[in-house]
Amino acid sequence: MPSAARVRGPARASTCRCKVALFISEVHGLAPADALYVTFFGGNDLRDALQAPRVDPTGATSVGIIQAAIASYQTNLLTLHAAARGASSYPTCPTSG
Repeated sequence: MPSAARVRGPARASTCRCKVALFISEVHGLAPADALYVTFFGGNDLRDALQAPRVDPTGATSVGIIQAAIASYQTNLLTLHAAARGASSYPTCPTSG
């Protein structure tokens, strides 16, 4: 599932949720359990949070972005975990460039 994607946000081609749903669909809901799943999501969200103080110097927007990204990432990891029947996963965050 390569490409830049925000973790948070509505289901559309550029979000983690959409990419996870596409993968689950392609494997008909049953991902191989003997695979290692490495997920790279959150770089764009991190960049958004770091840039938000330009518009909201209180930091509230940044905190909201990080909280929404973490919640969405958790949901998507649990979805992948369930589809792979407990396979190992390695969540990580790419650089925010």
